[in-house]
Amino acid sequence: MVADKVRIKKSQKPKVEQWCGALEITESRFVEDAIAFYLRYLEGKYPVVPINPVVSPVISREVVPITPSTASTTIETDDPEEFDGGIEL
Repeated sequence: MVADKVRIKKSQKPKVEQWCGALEITESRFVEDAIAFYLRYLEGKYPVVPINPVVSPVISREVVPITPSTASTTIETDDPEEFDGGIEL
């Protein structure tokens, strides 16, 4: 089975457009690269990016439990109305 179209949720569309502009790539290329990265991640082959160590003071190690009032209110849905168009691959 070959997918020829990928839908982007309306809530994700502005970020996808922002990254495409910053990276100077098309939305189709962005989706292809995102899928390739995710597949490498699932296979345990995600790229290791060296991070420059930054010394920062530890302010608090307090653990804050997640409650319904502190949890995100984003709800995942497959409702077609929550998607904005599609991208031909």
